[in-house]
Amino acid sequence: MRAKQVEELWQRRTSHACRIALHEALRKRQQELIDRKEEAIGNTTIPLDALRLAVRTACEAIRPQQDGALHLQSVWLSKEAKGHSLIPLIEKADQNTLLRLLLDFSIAQDVAGKFSHGKGIEAVSKAYGLNVATLKAPIEKEWGEKRRVSYDKRKARRRLRTR
Repeated sequence: MRAKQVEELWQRRTSHACRIALHEALRKRQQELIDRKEEAIGNTTIPLDALRLAVRTACEAIRPQQDGALHLQSVWLSKEAKGHSLIPLIEKADQNTLLRLLLDFSIAQDVAGKFSHGKGIEAVSKAYGLNVATLKAPIEKEWGEKRRVSYDKRKARRRLRTR
């Protein structure tokens, strides 16, 4: 029973690391599109005040201590502002930033949730043209190695105890 729980824990950790990496790649891709002035983000006819209202509402809908809210704060706020509200950022943000925030609010739980399967962040990443398998492969390899090292240490401790 214990071995199964440990294996599930490693799988969750690996999955979590993959979702975080996908989110970082997605954010980088979004910034590339903004820098190239493509219409993929922004260029909407939504008035800025209406967009701010939608983002503020999404911000208030996430409880402050949820994994998703904590992840959003870690991504969007500076180190000095950690633990504070995103509302001041929303009030100053331009249209592209607000649209990116709105997207992040919708996938935050999927990115940061311990028991998430990551389907939302994977779908959004694919929509932005990111190769999900290529992004996940090195992380899964790294976490597989960490798991192997952990298991080897556990076996060594057991051998010492049985002597």
